[in-house]
Amino acid sequence: MRSFCGGVEGLRPDIVIVKGYCDKLDEATRHESKLVVLECKDRDFEYWRSELSTQVLEYARYIGPVVIASLKSVPEDIIEKWRKRGVVIVPNVRPGNEGGIRQLCEKIIKAVRAC
Repeated sequence: MRSFCGGVEGLRPDIVIVKGYCDKLDEATRHESKLVVLECKDRDFEYWRSELSTQVLEYARYIGPVVIASLKSVPEDIIEKWRKRGVVIVPNVRPGNEGGIRQLCEKIIKAVRAC
Protein backbone atom coordinates (compact mmCIF):
# COMPACT_ATOMS: atom_id res chain seq x y z
CA MET A 1 0.00 0.00 0.00
CA ARG A 2 1.26 3.47 -0.83
CA SER A 3 0.14 6.80 0.47
CA PHE A 4 0.91 10.26 -0.80
CA CYS A 5 1.11 13.35 1.38
CA GLY A 6 1.97 16.68 -0.09
CA GLY A 7 3.63 14.92 -2.98
CA VAL A 8 5.76 12.70 -0.74
CA GLU A 9 5.39 9.00 -1.39
CA GLY A 10 5.61 6.51 1.43
CA LEU A 11 4.38 8.49 4.44
CA ARG A 12 2.19 6.12 6.43
CA PRO A 13 1.82 7.22 10.05
CA ASP A 14 0.46 4.81 12.66
CA ILE A 15 -2.55 6.94 13.64
CA VAL A 16 -3.84 10.27 12.32
CA ILE A 17 -6.44 12.21 14.28
CA VAL A 18 -8.55 14.39 11.97
CA LYS A 19 -11.12 17.05 12.71
CA GLY A 20 -13.83 16.24 10.21
CA TYR A 21 -14.20 13.28 7.89
CA CYS A 22 -11.70 11.98 5.34
CA ASP A 23 -11.40 8.65 3.55
CA LYS A 24 -7.70 8.91 2.76
CA LEU A 25 -4.69 10.63 4.28
CA ASP A 26 -3.78 12.45 1.07
CA GLU A 27 -7.34 13.77 0.88
CA ALA A 28 -7.11 15.06 4.45
CA THR A 29 -3.89 16.96 3.82
CA ARG A 30 -5.54 18.89 0.99
CA HIS A 31 -8.43 19.98 3.20
CA GLU A 32 -8.31 22.60 5.87
CA SER A 33 -8.87 19.88 8.45
CA LYS A 34 -6.26 19.99 11.15
CA LEU A 35 -4.42 16.79 11.83
CA VAL A 36 -2.38 15.27 14.65
CA VAL A 37 -0.09 12.30 14.06
CA LEU A 38 0.27 9.66 16.77
CA GLU A 39 3.33 7.55 16.12
CA CYS A 40 3.80 4.41 18.25
CA LYS A 41 7.24 3.02 19.07
CA ASP A 42 7.62 -0.35 20.77
CA ARG A 43 11.38 -0.82 20.58
CA ASP A 44 14.32 0.71 22.41
CA PHE A 45 14.95 4.35 21.57
CA GLU A 46 18.25 3.61 19.84
CA TYR A 47 16.39 1.45 17.32
CA TRP A 48 14.09 4.26 16.12
CA ARG A 49 16.25 7.31 16.88
CA SER A 50 17.13 7.87 13.21
CA GLU A 51 13.42 8.04 12.31
CA LEU A 52 13.13 11.34 14.21
CA SER A 53 15.12 13.28 11.63
CA THR A 54 13.51 11.57 8.64
CA GLN A 55 10.06 10.08 9.11
CA VAL A 56 8.85 12.21 12.04
CA LEU A 57 10.00 15.50 10.55
CA GLU A 58 8.21 14.63 7.31
CA TYR A 59 5.00 13.91 9.22
CA ALA A 60 5.28 17.26 10.99
CA ARG A 61 5.96 19.04 7.71
CA TYR A 62 3.24 17.48 5.57
CA ILE A 63 0.60 16.36 8.05
CA GLY A 64 0.67 18.19 11.36
CA PRO A 65 1.81 18.03 14.98
CA VAL A 66 3.37 14.74 16.05
CA VAL A 67 2.97 12.89 19.35
CA ILE A 68 5.18 9.84 19.83
CA ALA A 69 4.08 7.15 22.29
CA SER A 70 7.12 5.11 23.29
CA LEU A 71 6.69 1.81 25.09
CA LYS A 72 10.20 2.23 26.49
CA SER A 73 12.12 5.05 28.12
CA VAL A 74 13.63 7.91 26.11
CA PRO A 75 16.48 10.15 27.34
CA GLU A 76 15.21 13.43 28.81
CA ASP A 77 17.57 15.53 26.66
CA ILE A 78 16.06 13.96 23.53
CA ILE A 79 12.51 14.61 24.76
CA GLU A 80 13.38 18.26 25.41
CA LYS A 81 15.27 18.72 22.12
CA TRP A 82 12.35 17.43 20.06
CA ARG A 83 9.75 19.27 22.16
CA LYS A 84 11.43 22.49 21.00
CA ARG A 85 10.84 21.31 17.41
CA GLY A 86 7.17 20.65 18.06
CA VAL A 87 7.42 16.88 18.42
CA VAL A 88 6.06 15.54 21.72
CA ILE A 89 7.60 12.29 22.96
CA VAL A 90 5.85 10.44 25.79
CA PRO A 91 8.01 7.64 27.20
CA ASN A 92 6.95 4.52 29.10
CA VAL A 93 3.44 4.24 27.66
CA ARG A 94 2.58 0.68 28.57
CA PRO A 95 0.02 -1.40 30.45
CA GLY A 96 0.40 -0.96 34.18
CA ASN A 97 1.96 2.50 33.92
CA GLU A 98 -1.01 4.77 34.47
CA GLY A 99 1.23 7.85 34.59
CA GLY A 100 2.55 7.26 31.09
CA ILE A 101 -0.89 6.52 29.71
CA ARG A 102 -2.38 9.59 31.40
CA GLN A 103 0.42 11.79 30.08
CA LEU A 104 -0.13 10.46 26.54
CA CYS A 105 -3.86 11.21 26.72
CA GLU A 106 -3.15 14.74 27.98
CA LYS A 107 -0.65 15.41 25.18
CA ILE A 108 -3.02 14.14 22.50
CA ILE A 109 -5.89 16.26 23.83
CA LYS A 110 -3.64 19.33 23.97
CA ALA A 111 -2.44 18.78 20.39
CA VAL A 112 -5.97 18.31 19.06
CA ARG A 113 -7.26 21.40 20.86
CA ALA A 114 -4.39 23.45 19.44
CA CYS A 115 -5.47 22.63 15.87
